[in-house]
Amino acid sequence: MNEHLRTTLRQLRLSGLASSLEVRLHEAQANGLSHLDFLELILQDEVAVRAHARLSVSFRQACDFRVRRGFPRPR
Repeated sequence: MNEHLRTTLRQLRLSGLASSLEVRLHEAQANGLSHLDFLELILQDEVAVRAHARLSVSFRQACDFRVRRGFPRPR
């Protein structure tokens, strides 16, 4: 991936796509995926990364709330 593409993905806040693009490109070439199938895969990667980030934030907030209320932090 060239630096211009990496910069553009960062500006668009597509970190999930940026992290999986090389792997998905090789996978698409090896399996003969169509452009549409390739696009769907990389967008699914981005959705998964964002969902994981949201879940992490929610969990962190829940832990902070529990600590403020006097409950021990979960392990």
